[in-house]
Amino acid sequence: MGSITIIGTGWTAGQLTLEAAEALRSGTRVILHTERCGCAQWLKEQGLTYDSLDELYEACEDFDEHAQAAADSVLKAAESEDLIYGVFDVRDRSVSLLIQAARERTRVLAGP
Repeated sequence: MGSITIIGTGWTAGQLTLEAAEALRSGTRVILHTERCGCAQWLKEQGLTYDSLDELYEACEDFDEHAQAAADSVLKAAESEDLIYGVFDVRDRSVSLLIQAARERTRVLAGP
């Protein structure tokens, strides 16, 4: 089981903290809640790869289902490797669900 570092990315690339930027550059797999954020653009500019969970927006009927699907996707990915989960705000419901499911394996970098 891998560890999960949850990063609050904010809305724009300028809101990334130094600690978040260092973590994102670490070589650890990055999964973004959505690539419709400044963090995705910043990652591209840095030549760093990432995956996003954007397909879940279409697949889920409501925000509760979406939050659970996002948490489940991150937990499944973390079964075999350490990863970073980037989300606008660490108060997102998917983050709460991740912490409930894998508290001992999660670390939170709150961001802006």
